[in-house]
Amino acid sequence: VSTLAELGLRVKLDDIGYLTPRVQALLQFEEWKDINFDSFNWSAGITYQTSTRLGPIDFTLGYQHEFSDFNFFGGVGYQF
Repeated sequence: VSTLAELGLRVKLDDIGYLTPRVQALLQFEEWKDINFDSFNWSAGITYQTSTRLGPIDFTLGYQHEFSDFNFFGGVGYQF
């Protein structure tokens, strides 16, 4: 069983830009009777999103507790 929760607050910076601080929590276990916090993992990050001629793009800088390391993600979308 896996349970994932995410909480973020999207803040408008200007007409095309947004900043979103976020936290995530993950809890995994074999059966419902085995619930404990030994397998609890969390991560936190901040995402910048903006619109371009091609569509939305975003960049996220995050930290994952399980790996004790920072990571960087980017995404490009297409606006229909």
